[in-house]
Amino acid sequence: MINPEVMLQTPDLIHFLGFLTIAMAFTAKQRQWIIDRDGGKCQFPEPHECDTEHPQVHHITPQHYAATVFPKLNPDVSTNGITLCKTAHVGKEGVHPDTFQALQKYRKGEKSAFAQMAEERQQKLKGRTIYWVDKWDRIFHAKALMNDQLYVAKGQVWPEKKTHKKVEPEDNSLSRMKPLEVEMVES
Repeated sequence: MINPEVMLQTPDLIHFLGFLTIAMAFTAKQRQWIIDRDGGKCQFPEPHECDTEHPQVHHITPQHYAATVFPKLNPDVSTNGITLCKTAHVGKEGVHPDTFQALQKYRKGEKSAFAQMAEERQQKLKGRTIYWVDKWDRIFHAKALMNDQLYVAKGQVWPEKKTHKKVEPEDNSLSRMKPLEVEMVES
């Protein structure tokens, strides 16, 4: 949990957290479904010092990239998510090493490090350039698909996002009111 006082003192952290919030579009139920599907274990294919305490769900094709390059693609599907430990996800040798680098800079006093990282990612997106280490993406997709098929075969159903119905205005809405007529008086 992030201390709100710290957040108020560090607007760049708020900027970064906003970037993360947008990027983390799996719902809490969907993230838990993926973690359960993957047996709660990191699916990173290479040996590493695994931090298994708090598994994270990684978008294999990140949302911002999908929205830019494939605008009709829904990146929030079960086979585009994979469980990784923090080290594999945002560690020095992980999928998003820029997050690790930004954290190191931030800890050394460079308070704009996360905002700078977000800006660098945005610039890469404008050029349709990948901003993460993609060398494991094919393996991640294959593992997600295999784990998905086995999990669904056990009767597990992917939790779809709830959609909200559009509420039409009632007959007595303000949109039907006549504009107020004002008489201009010269002084």
